[in-house]
Amino acid sequence: MESIIREAGSSTPYIAFDPDNGVLQIKGESYPENALGFYEPIVEAIEDYLRTPESTLEITLALSYMNTSSIKAMMDILDLADDAHQAGARVQVIWYHDPEDDRSLEVAEEFCEDLKLPFKTVAKSLDEL
Repeated sequence: MESIIREAGSSTPYIAFDPDNGVLQIKGESYPENALGFYEPIVEAIEDYLRTPESTLEITLALSYMNTSSIKAMMDILDLADDAHQAGARVQVIWYHDPEDDRSLEVAEEFCEDLKLPFKTVAKSLDEL
């Protein structure tokens, strides 16, 4: 399985998926015109990766803004991770949020409510990441 790297665009986040180390990083703002299409290859890669025995996955998120369709796509990714966790895979989410941005923390907490996998929020300036 190959790594995926997508540089940040004007309305899309930086994305790096490293299947060799089981790490998915998403950072920036996400409001592409077609979020489901934008995230589809990432969702498919995560889905394929989590089918492998003994898979582990650390998802690191540092998103300062997401539109509604990006939130849906992110939930698809997190649902896959949660299903894998419940099936025995070692999966965790680390969500970085700006300490001065209450909305970002609220979004993280809303995601966390629906998941059973380990989910940690970290207050840190996103400019430092």
